[in-house]
Amino acid sequence: MGGDAEQPASVTLMPATFEDVPTQPSRAAVLDVGAYEDLGMLGRGGMATVRRVRDPQLRRVMAMKILRPELASIPRASSLFRAEAQTSAQLAHPGIVPVHEIGELPDGQVYFTMKEVHGRTFTEVIAEVHDDTVGLSAWTLPRLVSAFRQVCDAVAYAHARSVVHRDLKPDNIMVGDYGEVLVLDWGVAKTLGGGEEPVQTIRAGDAHGTQAGSVTGTPAYMAPEQARGEIDAIGPHSDVYALGGVLYVMLTGNEPRRGGAREVLGWVRQGVPLEPIGAVGRGGLPIPKELARICTKALAVKARDRFADASQLAAALDAWLDGSLKRQEALEQVDEARRLRPQIGILRARAEGLFAQAEAILEPLPAHAPERAKAPGWALQDTARGLLRDAEIAEVELTRRLQAALAKAEVPEAHALLAEHYRHLHEDAERVGDEASAARYERLLDAHDLGPHAAYLSGRGKLSLSTTPPAHVELSQYVTHNRRLVLEPVRSLGLTPLVDVELERGSYLLELSAPGFATARYPVHIGRMQHWDGVPPGRETTEPVALLPAGAVTPGASYVPAGWFGMGGDDFASHAPAAQDVWVDGFVMDRFNVTCAEYLEFLDDLVDQGREAEALRYAPRERAGKHKEGQGAMMVGRAPDGHFVLVEDSDGDVWHPDWPIIQVDWFCARAYAEWRATRDGLPWRLPHEVEWEKAARGVDRRFHPWGDFADSCWTACRENAVVTLPRPVDSLPIDASPYGIRGLAGNCKMWCADAYEHGGPAIVEGRAASDAGTDHSMRPFRGGSWNGPIQHSRSARRDSANPRTRYSYVGIRLVRSV
Repeated sequence: MGGDAEQPASVTLMPATFEDVPTQPSRAAVLDVGAYEDLGMLGRGGMATVRRVRDPQLRRVMAMKILRPELASIPRASSLFRAEAQTSAQLAHPGIVPVHEIGELPDGQVYFTMKEVHGRTFTEVIAEVHDDTVGLSAWTLPRLVSAFRQVCDAVAYAHARSVVHRDLKPDNIMVGDYGEVLVLDWGVAKTLGGGEEPVQTIRAGDAHGTQAGSVTGTPAYMAPEQARGEIDAIGPHSDVYALGGVLYVMLTGNEPRRGGAREVLGWVRQGVPLEPIGAVGRGGLPIPKELARICTKALAVKARDRFADASQLAAALDAWLDGSLKRQEALEQVDEARRLRPQIGILRARAEGLFAQAEAILEPLPAHAPERAKAPGWALQDTARGLLRDAEIAEVELTRRLQAALAKAEVPEAHALLAEHYRHLHEDAERVGDEASAARYERLLDAHDLGPHAAYLSGRGKLSLSTTPPAHVELSQYVTHNRRLVLEPVRSLGLTPLVDVELERGSYLLELSAPGFATARYPVHIGRMQHWDGVPPGRETTEPVALLPAGAVTPGASYVPAGWFGMGGDDFASHAPAAQDVWVDGFVMDRFNVTCAEYLEFLDDLVDQGREAEALRYAPRERAGKHKEGQGAMMVGRAPDGHFVLVEDSDGDVWHPDWPIIQVDWFCARAYAEWRATRDGLPWRLPHEVEWEKAARGVDRRFHPWGDFADSCWTACRENAVVTLPRPVDSLPIDASPYGIRGLAGNCKMWCADAYEHGGPAIVEGRAASDAGTDHSMRPFRGGSWNGPIQHSRSARRDSANPRTRYSYVGIRLVRSV
């Protein structure tokens, strides 16, 4: 190589005899090109100039390549120039520019004419792909690879004709204006001889047309054997190395090696490894792993480790392009499915809204209301069902498209969207307690999850808790045994505050104890990936759990600490409110319903106070035929001293002192609460609906006090005896809530303090805001009963009645605020 100055790594190194020839000044603007018409200069290279000419006979414009005059006297230069023309002319391939004629100009300069090509070099196109950060270019990586595949096809054709290009690089590849891809500059090509149709040139008889030890090509793209001047070792595999260098630039946006020509040449000769191909190229272009593997193989230092020739490299690219096309088709299916997702949500939300409007119309109507009154509600329901049907169809179409995408190609995007879809369905199934569907969707989610949902599938959560005062915490977990929830001790958690205690998802009970304070039962529920700190998502920070001083919780009562709970949300409970989180202040509730004995004590005290009329008004009585008929027959007797006694009723049944009091209306219940408050000096009252429901369900939205499954043997209901009668309030211990409160699912329903509201108690900013109503307001009662079916034991169920109505299954239970 001539001279000591470093050259750019992309400069083509020519034999030393050519490098030392000085470049002559450019010739006149118009040149005598013989029979052709000169149209001006197109470009200038190391060996030749290129001019645009027109053939007057054929009336076509061509490119004329003319050997530099200063090289004409060098036989080797003239030989190379003529060999290039002969090689290009014999390589009849769409990817190689055809040569039309070779000859001499009037002044003796050697030339050849060829097709003129309009377009851009591969260098320019590659730069456009990597610099396009906003997606404005029509060129994408798959399109670029497709064009490069045509380059390999042209080079493979040359290899089949025993020709090695020896100077393949992005600058020697042109993309035409009409999509043609051309391999240019065959000036240093080597003819190997042999093969079925070898290319014949004036150098064909010289097996070593290039001198041993000389280096021809561009260092950044040279194979090691080419860089070392090992002429006999140069073959198709050497072009494969150069093509690998072009692919490297396509993927990374940078040349395989960067530096001065001598420095780069030294690295190649020594076999210094290339910089590894990363995950993204210049400008953030993602690099497909399979293309990176193909590129690395093509650039192997040892020739035997590369593709044998360009046809093998083309086959590898074909395989990737086929997969890329399938991936593109698959992604189109994913995009269609992604557009369906919001439509599904909109349809379901509209249906839910219409169902709510229909319920607002139909709920207040009595069963005997005429058809014309019910028709508007029915119409809304029909429209809502149609919307749900459309949502179901859209869901089926969504999964169909995503499965079709995966059938074409293993695209992560399809898996990701299916995983999101199945997670949403799984969350819905878990929320409504559909175990079969939840199990199915969990398996489908697991099958398609590529990692983002791993924490969700594991289900682990955390517990944080503070108390006033600091309390010792014993942890027990609810586990299913014989279809109901039972407590199993887990471990001691030490003293509060607790911070980020990791727990498996599920329901737990914390027993909180501190010296001088009553032990409190505090249920918690750890949902999937949930951090339980007593605050539902989107709600304000809670206050520490307050323990009550010893003696503040009277015998026969249970403490329900303040906090949030999940109200409603049970589709199988009549008149249940919609699912929502509600804050309930702390309260104490009687562990059992008021018994007959306790209620008679109230009546007797009224008699002793001289309040005979009130005692008679509040005594349990038969239900009158109509409300306006006044009171029915009294169902208790009188002792000689005027006190009340239990006697045989009209059915021949003698009431048990430990039965819950029944046949009392809402005013009786309120009067009893006022009497108890006066007697005990404590603010006893009837429960609000939200208090009753929290006391029954705890915080995990269970359907019954003992869990989600109902069996009649666990409570007092119609199916639990041959002859149905009330039970003593302390019987059937399984009918117990997380707070230890008994009989909330059966035996006797309970009057509530609120005025009845359709759709559930009014909730404002997470707190109950129910109207106390007037003496004429309908009143709710909650719970199951001894003569009702087991279906009535669902804790979200609501019933209502005129406050003056008496029932054989509605009684009294009291609460007091803390």
